[in-house]
Order: sequence, then structure tokens, then C-alpha cells
Amino acid sequence: MQEYWIVDVEHETVEQYLLDGNAFELSQKLKDGSLESEVISGFRVAIREIFSQP
Repeated sequence: MQEYWIVDVEHETVEQYLLDGNAFELSQKLKDGSLESEVISGFRVAIREIFSQP
């Protein structure tokens, strides 16, 4: 695994962690805008879409 995201529904934020050597480091913490995977080419999601109710 080279990347993971933590979705915080209480604060409506998404944290992206990337593997750097032997440890994961926080790359970004977003409340709006969009987040693009560094591992899955072309995968991008708008932060607001994650938290929108159907």
C-alpha cells in the first residue's frame, strides 16, 4: 500500500497520506476542492461529493 485517505465525517475533512520510505506522511488535509490519488491514475473526487447527502 502506498496511499490511504482518512475521511472525518464529523469535521468533513479528508486527509491523504503517502508512503515515504518506511512511514506514511500527511500529504494534504482538505475541507473543499478536490483530491487526486497519487496511486490510481485519473482518480479524482470533489471533497463536497464525499459528504453530500442523496
